[in-house]
Amino acid sequence: MISQPSSCSEKQSDMAPHMALARMITGNRVSQLIYVAAKLGIADMLKEGPKSCEEMAMVAGVHSRSLYRVMRALASIGIFTEREDGRFDLTPLAACLQTGVANSRRFTAITFGEEYHHILGSLLSSVKTGEVAFDQIYGTGYFHYLEQNPEAAATFNEFMTET
Repeated sequence: MISQPSSCSEKQSDMAPHMALARMITGNRVSQLIYVAAKLGIADMLKEGPKSCEEMAMVAGVHSRSLYRVMRALASIGIFTEREDGRFDLTPLAACLQTGVANSRRFTAITFGEEYHHILGSLLSSVKTGEVAFDQIYGTGYFHYLEQNPEAAATFNEFMTET
């Protein structure tokens, strides 16, 4: 389970050190959950109103029960909300995952959830060897990689334009 503050106003600095550290350690799980929602365009699906996981899974072409677990985890930390009828709806945080809205962070979440996620997984190797993690993983420099991968380049370009 993802460690959360006991109240919305509780800050990490107000938490016991071991709890604050545990929250930091598990932070990558939260970012990967956000990445999945961003990549699937869940917030865009919900801009017209609440939907069930079955409806969203059909549109996204994913497994409904697995999406439900992701959505429940995200709702538990305030990114979406689950209604009594089992449908999910946007929160102010989730609204920032929509495409083309002011202050969108959808492509930030996708960029950090894809290549950057793999790079950070190789950080220890980079520190040990002095080699660039991206080059080690992908066998080329970042901008050459983008030239060869149009989808990644488009995501990167959108990420760079988010304010």
